[in-house]
Amino acid sequence: MLGMTNKTNKLDARGLNKLQRAGTLPTVWIPPGDLRDKRELTRARMALVRQRTQLKQRIHATLAKYDLTIPEVNDPFRVKGRKLLKEKIAELLPETRAMTEML
Repeated sequence: MLGMTNKTNKLDARGLNKLQRAGTLPTVWIPPGDLRDKRELTRARMALVRQRTQLKQRIHATLAKYDLTIPEVNDPFRVKGRKLLKEKIAELLPETRAMTEML
């Protein structure tokens, strides 16, 4: 800050003080509550989508590990594919089946 070579809290405080006394300290924009809420909703949705993707990948990996495929459908997570997916999961070992069903 302010072209200082060493950066310390004390020097930062002095620099901020100089800027404030000179009236050149920039203001911080804080978004209004509704915008913060929209951003939070977006972040939450992104987190849920990421989690859903990870779960689907884990199911695909488990099926691939045991060489189980579902060639009849493009997406085994849609309505038609879920029935076939359940049938394939039923073919897994009991321990693996229990773990996959928890996903």
